[in-house]
Amino acid sequence: MATVPTEQRQSSGAPALPPAGAQSPGAQSSGAPPVRRLWPIMLSLILALVPLQLDSLVAATAAPTIAGDLGGFDRIAWIATAYLLTMAIGTVLAGRLGDMFGRKRMLLLATSVFLAGSLLAGISGGMTQFIVARAVQGLGAGMTFTTLLAVVADVVQSDRRGRYQGMLGAIAPFTMILGPWVGGVVTDQFGWRWIFFLNLPLVALSIVGAAVLLRLPAGSRGGRVDYAGLVAISAASTGIVLAVTWGGHQYPWGSWQVLGAVALCLAAFAMLVVVERRAAHPIFPPDLFTNRSVLMSFVVMFFAMGAVMASATNFLPLFLQLVQGRSASSSGLLLLPLLLPVIAISLLAGTWITTAARFRPVMIGGTAVLAAGCALLATMGPIPPPGSPPPT
Repeated sequence: MATVPTEQRQSSGAPALPPAGAQSPGAQSSGAPPVRRLWPIMLSLILALVPLQLDSLVAATAAPTIAGDLGGFDRIAWIATAYLLTMAIGTVLAGRLGDMFGRKRMLLLATSVFLAGSLLAGISGGMTQFIVARAVQGLGAGMTFTTLLAVVADVVQSDRRGRYQGMLGAIAPFTMILGPWVGGVVTDQFGWRWIFFLNLPLVALSIVGAAVLLRLPAGSRGGRVDYAGLVAISAASTGIVLAVTWGGHQYPWGSWQVLGAVALCLAAFAMLVVVERRAAHPIFPPDLFTNRSVLMSFVVMFFAMGAVMASATNFLPLFLQLVQGRSASSSGLLLLPLLLPVIAISLLAGTWITTAARFRPVMIGGTAVLAAGCALLATMGPIPPPGSPPPT
């Protein structure tokens, strides 16, 4: 999980890290803990982060098996959609609530919500119950991601903060590599329910560690939660998700259901623009969208890392298992050619981009390569796995 820039954290409602040389409110009031107590704290944070990072990739690999077992192939897209939708809401909500009620309380609440969602997913007896459980998981995951970064800023002095946030960021490459494979192996060998049951001991240990080791102030900052903005962004997200999920699958694109979802999205977005101009603590500061560079970055992230990468990681396992007849573990391994270059190129691009003049070529070149990759994926066909008899 990469460190989030200050401007992006401010726009998402997450608390911004103090500038270099300054301490966070928690550090000012209680002082940063000594190194001997900081490592157990970091271990508890990592134990909370690993299941969150693994969960989306692991569940994507197991999705065909889950839908087949629960009898819900017509709603298989909601396994990922429900998780991502509520995760976005939790990410926006947690920053402000952490400021108001304290980061320790927020972390304990967030990880407890994720723990409850994992338990509900593991014991689900039907597709509807499972989708609800995934929504609970996503809410807890979003709240936890935001709060983890804020807690590191509170407990680590500014001159050492980058090192410890880098530890959290180093978890992402390992989970990207191991996640699909782990999901396939666990599904094939033990059953898909153990994907979620294995979260329970790790998250429980993290909750105990945070409760015992963290010494953060429980005080709050003034102000109010931007409830109107939160409702507006939630409604807009729900509308667009319903439109693209229903369109061409459950209902025709021109049906009143799909058009109604689009209308909901547009109306909620218009409401968001109005309420954020009046809010004292807006979730999305309007000034943010007047910066053309920031706006285009959002557009690229939405279509590239959002639409394309999320679609590939969630639906390639479906294609490989249902169309090509591969096992869950095999489909997980076949995602590695997609994920390994992401890690390598991210490191190289991050090192190369040292001036503003280099941002444009990277964004243009990256999106061009991504478009070419999408064109190649569109040529895939029902090729059987090696050793299988040729199709008749």
